[in-house]
Amino acid sequence: MTATHLGPDTVIQLVGDAVTAPSMRNAQPWKFVFHVGSGALALYGDPERVMTRTDPNHRGLHLGCAAALFNLRVSAAWIGLPVRVQLLPDDAEPWLLATVTIDETTGVDRELASLHDAIRRRHTSRYPFSEEPVPTALLDGPWAAAPFEGCRLTVPGTRHIDTVLDLVRDAEHREEE
Repeated sequence: MTATHLGPDTVIQLVGDAVTAPSMRNAQPWKFVFHVGSGALALYGDPERVMTRTDPNHRGLHLGCAAALFNLRVSAAWIGLPVRVQLLPDDAEPWLLATVTIDETTGVDRELASLHDAIRRRHTSRYPFSEEPVPTALLDGPWAAAPFEGCRLTVPGTRHIDTVLDLVRDAEHREEE
C-alpha cells in the first residue's frame, strides 16, 4: 500500500461498512466527516441523535460510535489499509471522538480483516431472548478479544439478570414518555 491519504471512494466503502453498526434504539448517533486536504476521516458523536431520557450521560452514544469505529477498522483491514486511530484528538471539540488516517507503520490487522463478512450479516433482532444460557465456549472468543480492544467483557450472572432487565424496561418506559 503506497497511498498516504484516504481517497473518496475508499471513504465511501469504509463509512458504508461503519454505519451498519448497532446503536441504542438504532439512533445511529454518529457523523463522519472526510477532510480532503489531510485525507483524514473524523468520527463525531451526533448531538442531534442523543436520547436525552435514556442516555443522559451519552454512554449509549459513545458505545454506538465505538461500534461504528470498530466496523470501520475491520473494513480498513479487509481492504488492506494500515490505519491509525486517534481517540479524542481535540479537547476543544468534545463531539470529535476519533480520527482515522493511513499509517504505513501500523501494518494491517489480519485478524480484524477476518471479521469483515460478519459486518453485513449482523442485524437487530426484535424477538425475545430465550432462556437458554449462552455456552461458555461461545463466549471464549469475545472474552479473549476484549483486552486487545482496551476493554473487559462482563456477562451478568443469574442474580444480576433481573436488575438488568428492570433497567432496560425502565429505560424503554422513559423514552416513550
